[in-house]
Amino acid sequence: MIEIPLRADLLNYQQEIVLDKRVFLMSMFWNQRAQMWEFSLATEGVEIVTSRFVILKINLLEFVYNEKRPSGYIVPLSTSKKIKKITQDNLGADVGIFYIDKDEL
Repeated sequence: MIEIPLRADLLNYQQEIVLDKRVFLMSMFWNQRAQMWEFSLATEGVEIVTSRFVILKINLLEFVYNEKRPSGYIVPLSTSKKIKKITQDNLGADVGIFYIDKDEL
């Protein structure tokens, strides 16, 4: 399991991450109206996931069948049992996003 680095100081950003030995562009955006984070993922100019809401313990790649997607799961997990919902302030602090390789499942 790999923890994906997050920027707790920004509400809208993109960064490159390496999963399955390939480079992906991850985008994170705080949706003020919905009061939720949105996640997007692309590689080689192909959008794999677009504006998926980030919810605790829900695989962000669920129902994604694109052949360029990473083979494992990308899951937000809390470091505290007290956290019930991801907020603007706790993502990157008390909540991380983790990549779980298919061999770890």
